[in-house]
Amino acid sequence: MIFTNIKTIEIPDKIKLGTDFTVIMTADGEVPFAQIIIRHSDGWEWIVKDQLVECKDKYCYHFKIPADAYHSGMANLQIEGCRVADISNANPEDWVTEFRDVQIVDSKSQPVYKPIPKPNVTLGDSDQPVIYFGIHKHMHQPYYNATDTDYWDGEKDDIFGQRGGPYTHLIPAAVQQYIDGGLSHAGLSTSWSGSLIEQLNRCAETGRGHGAFSNWNQGLRNMAQAKTAFGNPRVDFSAFGFCHPLMPLIPNRDIIGQVKWHQQIIRETFGTEASDVMFPPETAFQPHMIPALKQAGVNAIMYDSIHHFRACKDYPYAGSGEGMLPPNQADQENSAVNDWLALNNIWAPSKISPNLLKPCMLRYTDHTGNSSEIIGIPAERYLGNEDARGGYGALQYEGVMGQIYNQIQNSFDPKHPPFFILHSDGDNYGGGADSYYTCNTGG
Repeated sequence: MIFTNIKTIEIPDKIKLGTDFTVIMTADGEVPFAQIIIRHSDGWEWIVKDQLVECKDKYCYHFKIPADAYHSGMANLQIEGCRVADISNANPEDWVTEFRDVQIVDSKSQPVYKPIPKPNVTLGDSDQPVIYFGIHKHMHQPYYNATDTDYWDGEKDDIFGQRGGPYTHLIPAAVQQYIDGGLSHAGLSTSWSGSLIEQLNRCAETGRGHGAFSNWNQGLRNMAQAKTAFGNPRVDFSAFGFCHPLMPLIPNRDIIGQVKWHQQIIRETFGTEASDVMFPPETAFQPHMIPALKQAGVNAIMYDSIHHFRACKDYPYAGSGEGMLPPNQADQENSAVNDWLALNNIWAPSKISPNLLKPCMLRYTDHTGNSSEIIGIPAERYLGNEDARGGYGALQYEGVMGQIYNQIQNSFDPKHPPFFILHSDGDNYGGGADSYYTCNTGG
């Protein structure tokens, strides 16, 4: 009789690094093909099958896990059996899968996510100019047929299958390099649409997307618990709209609903709360969104830096090459600035103001005179665009940021230093390549 269910799984609570161990699986019938896939959040994967699997008693299978199959830290075990002996002819419904986590303990070292004591830091004033920037990686796939959310074809299978890395282990791998490199304050933010998460869950259930998404969120879920030296998340899951709505174009009630709906799926998927900092879909922001965002629990928002520049009096409009119409003079309510800079060695058809590349308060006043405020964090238009082409090499970090650094020498405010975001799609060519996540963050 061919099995239909896995009845029990016996696995040690903790494993000592460098030792073999055994996993015992009991099924309700014969398992023609059994295996265990061992994964770590850094992308490590090892398959235990064939001669390492022995049926000792009736429907009781022993998996011998060699020491080479894992390393220290939390390991995720995908324990599964196929109801067809020739797996090349198997369909997704022929597989029965269970997942288990096990802690691998290295007696010579601390666990991967050990608590980091608060460092002994002496804070003081300094007039030395410094530039801060953050990395934001955005992940989204729409429902390609909104009237049939289960619609799938070969093209969609390729779209998802080609993004196995960005949607599973590349963000954890990048942040792990921060940790291993001793960067006690380093991390990144990332935004995930609800429509993408739902489809990845369906891929995990059905084997769609070239079979790349079994337990796809485990590495991200683990890394969501990692903290910086001051207790901040290494991976910050930004607030977003569930279905990627252009929020300036939808009613306030829908903004609130989309954000709340998104908060729920982030909590369920990654085991952490969505941040109160929003990356709005397409960085589309208008001040009239502020009351709804605040009501939904959003306290800060990333916005395209050029819109702050264009809202200044005497903005040096660059013409059609800027890719935008002339600014509306009615919107130019901010004071004129005098530090306009034309960047070199980067595609930047209009000038930027380095002194405006820092968080500020954004305000909206409605027709009744009621005002609402939110913190605005600039996502730098041109540097983010160049970084999206592949990170270091595409964007000449020292050369381009050096121009900004030189510009702020005489106007640097140590209490309000420059801080901006390099934002890009985390799953497309360039900014979504494995080289971006591994080479950009490697030592």
